[in-house]
Amino acid sequence: MSVNVTLSLVADLPSAERAEAAYAALVRLLVDESLDRDVDLDRRGHVVTGQTPYPVIISSFHRWHEPFEEKVRDAVGPDATLSLDWGFPDDE
Repeated sequence: MSVNVTLSLVADLPSAERAEAAYAALVRLLVDESLDRDVDLDRRGHVVTGQTPYPVIISSFHRWHEPFEEKVRDAVGPDATLSLDWGFPDDE
C-alpha cells in the first residue's frame, strides 16, 4: 500500500566538519533511495536539516521506513542528536 508522507529531520552534530560529512552521507543516501529530488537538505554550521516541501508517495511505507531511518542514523553517525519525524497529510 502506498502512503503520502512528509519528512522532517534535524541532525545536530558536534562540529561543522562532522556536519559536512553527515550532509554528504545524507545526499548519497537520498540518491540511493530516489528521494534526492523530494527532500531539501541544508547545512548551517553544525546542524543539518531536511524536509519535504510536499508530500511524497512511498510504496510499502510500513516495511520501508524503519530500514530508512536506520540508514539515516548511520549517515549522521552516533555523535549526532537526531530528530526524524513523519507527517501523514491524508490523516489530517
